[in-house]
Amino acid sequence: MRPLCVDLDGTLIKGDISVEAVFRMLRDDPIGLLKALIFGFGSRAKIKAYLAENALITPEQSVFNHQVIDYLKEEKAKGRKIYLVSASTQKNVDLFKIPEIDECIGASASSNLKGKAKAKFLKDKFGEFDYVGNSRADISVWKNAKEAIVVNAKPSVRKRAERFGNVTKVIGELNPRSLTWLKVLRWHQWSKNLLLFLPVLLSHVLTADKLVSVVIGFIAFSFISSGIYIINDLLDIDSDRSHPVKAKRPIPSGSIELQDAVLFAALVLILGFLLSYSLSAHFLFWVGTYAISALCYSTFLKRIALIDMFVLSGFYVIRVLAGGAAASVPISPWMLAFSLFFFLSLGAVKRFIELSNLKSRGVEKAKGRDYATSDRIPIGIFGISSGYLSIVIFTLYLSSLEIGTLYKSPERLWGMMPVLLYWISRLWLLAYRGSVNEDPVVFAFKDITSYITLSLCALFVLFSL
Repeated sequence: MRPLCVDLDGTLIKGDISVEAVFRMLRDDPIGLLKALIFGFGSRAKIKAYLAENALITPEQSVFNHQVIDYLKEEKAKGRKIYLVSASTQKNVDLFKIPEIDECIGASASSNLKGKAKAKFLKDKFGEFDYVGNSRADISVWKNAKEAIVVNAKPSVRKRAERFGNVTKVIGELNPRSLTWLKVLRWHQWSKNLLLFLPVLLSHVLTADKLVSVVIGFIAFSFISSGIYIINDLLDIDSDRSHPVKAKRPIPSGSIELQDAVLFAALVLILGFLLSYSLSAHFLFWVGTYAISALCYSTFLKRIALIDMFVLSGFYVIRVLAGGAAASVPISPWMLAFSLFFFLSLGAVKRFIELSNLKSRGVEKAKGRDYATSDRIPIGIFGISSGYLSIVIFTLYLSSLEIGTLYKSPERLWGMMPVLLYWISRLWLLAYRGSVNEDPVVFAFKDITSYITLSLCALFVLFSL
C-alpha cells in the first residue's frame, strides 16, 4: 500500500509555524530576529533552523485541522503508513507526531523540503506516494503523487491541482468572504477614529473643504490603525488562541493564511500613509507617531503595568491632534487636558474588565501583562479618579474667559457637566457589575444611554451658540 505523506503548515495545522516564529521573535526578541536574518544570509533553511532554536512553536500553541486528523485515522485503520513531511525543521516537526503519524520528516539547515525539492525527496524515497497538502508550493508535489488530497486550499490552487487529474479528495476550502476580511481589519474599531471630527466640529469654522479633509484623514487613520491591528494579531497569535473570544478571530482561528494577513497589513498601511501624505506633513506626523507608538505598544509597552494605560489614552489624544491637523484648526489646551484624563479613564476600564474576566475564570495573572487579578481594585480607583478629573477640567473650562468668545450663551453649557458626570459614573458602575465588554468605546457605540448622552450634549452646545 502506498505511503500517505502529509504536510504540516496549513494542512495538519491551521497556521504556519515559520511565520508565527518570526512574529514571536519580533515581539519577544527583535535583536534575535535580526541575528536570524544575518545568520541565514538569504537561506530559508538556515533561518528556519535558527528560529526553531530560539522560537519553537509547539502543538499546544497551534490549531489542528480535525477534518484532516479524522481522514488520517480512517487511512491508518486501513493499515497505511503515514508520514508527516514538512519544510519546517526536524526539531519542530517531531513535536507534531500525533498517534496517526508513523514518522516525521523535516528539513535540515542545508535542505528545505518545499515545492520541487519536496517532490524529488518523496519520489526518491518512496517511488509512489499519495500526498496531502494545501498551498501553491504543493502543486509540484501533487503533480508527482499518485493521488492528491487537497486541504483548505484557495480555489485557484485547487483548480491547478485538479488539472493533473489525480485529485481524489478535497477537504475544505480557504476562500475568505468579504466579511472575514472586514473582521481582519477590525472595522468596528474605526468608530474610535470619529474623534478626528471633534476639533473641526468644535472649531466654529466648519467648512466643506475642512470636512472633506477630515473625511480623508478618517479613512487614512482607519487604514493605518487596521494595519497595526493585523500586526498585533500576528504578534499575539499564541495568546489569542488561548482566549475564549479572541481565538475566534480570523487570524488565530486559521480562517485566512498568515502570509495573506501580512500582505494585507502591508497594503492597508501603504494606502493609509499615501492618503496621509496627500493631506499634509502635519497630519502625516501624527499618523506616523500613532503607528510607531502602536508598534511599540504591541511589542513591549503593553507589558509594563500602568504605562500601557497611559499609552492607550495617548492613542485617543493623538486621534484628536490628527483631526486638528487634517482640518488645519488649532487644538485647545483645555481639550487636550480633558481628553487625556477622560481617555485614561476609558483605558483603565478596559484593563479593569480584562482582569475581572480573568478573575471569573480563576486565573491569577494576566498572560503577557504585568498585572495580577488583584490589581483590578487600584486600577478601578485610578480610572474613576481620572474620569472625575476630566469633569473638573471641563468645569474649569466653562469658567474660563476663553469660552465667552466662542459662545453667545456659555452658561447653557453647564448642563453638559452633570450629563457627562452621570455617563462616566454609570460606565464604571456597569464595569464593576461586569456589564461592559473589554472595549468601552465599542460598548458606547452600542449603548442607547450613550447616544442619549451625546444627543443632550449636542443640544446644550447648539443652544449656547
